[in-house]
Amino acid sequence: MPSREGRFKVLPRLTTFMQRGSFMRVFLPYWPVRDDLVLQLRCGEPEASEAKVDCLRGLWSVSLGDRAVDMGTFIAAQLADLGMRGLIGVVPLDWLEPGMHALNVVWNPDPISCSTTATTTPSCAIRSPSCS
Repeated sequence: MPSREGRFKVLPRLTTFMQRGSFMRVFLPYWPVRDDLVLQLRCGEPEASEAKVDCLRGLWSVSLGDRAVDMGTFIAAQLADLGMRGLIGVVPLDWLEPGMHALNVVWNPDPISCSTTATTTPSCAIRSPSCS
């Protein structure tokens, strides 16, 4: 069971380090302080709840080894013990050989570039991953 202090750590979570089954549960937290501005810049104000969840999925990239995980399979969820909302998904493991493997979780994989001048409002654009 997570500690009470765990609710202040807004990090992706796994159910356990040692995975013995054919899948792994991954929780990706939604933190309004960090996420809301980026979500608004990316998606505006979507009306439908599924569009909001789809926009939230775009804030994360998950891969296991060199295989990308389909973010479309992640659904909105809440960790009741911590009162934390976010996305939860199931990552298949049945294709892996036994042993240590790297799960890569990246927040905001397509960063938003913003510039501001003294006389204008901020100008922002989503950069593609190939931009540096």
